Amino acid sequence: MARRCPESIFMGKATLHGFRWQINERGVANIVSSPANIVEGLVYRVNPQDERALDRSEGVAQGFYQQHTLPVTFKYHELSANVSPLSAPETQLQVLVYVSEHYTRDGQIREEYIGRMEKVMVDALALGLSQAFLQNVIAPKLNVHSAEKSAADLNAASPNDTVDFSALRDGNRLIQIVSGMRFPE
Repeated sequence: MARRCPESIFMGKATLHGFRWQINERGVANIVSSPANIVEGLVYRVNPQDERALDRSEGVAQGFYQQHTLPVTFKYHELSANVSPLSAPETQLQVLVYVSEHYTRDGQIREEYIGRMEKVMVDALALGLSQAFLQNVIAPKLNVHSAEKSAADLNAASPNDTVDFSALRDGNRLIQIVSGMRFPE
């Protein structure tokens, strides 16, 4: 995220209900409607310039992803806004989410995407995503060897690693989450 959006600010964790995380037929991350599932993600505040950079990197102009406003359950992280996570209640927010409407079939991950996703998993655990979500939902999509390696990496997670996610936005304030959401203020 720091590379794509250098002025972004980490805010906390979001849970999107009624969707599941997938690797689609293009070999990249996506979310698809699935009433019994959830997607966990991280939320960042981004400025309009960073949002344009995210739109470019997600291929919005080419039609790879479209923006949708969806409700999430959000919880501030202790590193954000001088808020104690123990005192900050969960909040329902509407977020702008990147969804690939045209590429919704399950597929195999692109080889060049595996290392990046392994790093994302380690960072995401350190920043608040559940180990269960990462091990049960994301790791199996990376492949057998990567899933085993990723599970081991999760146990040795370092909070100082950089994170590279998709995007979230919400109203005037823009934010980001694994697989792409944006968040309103």
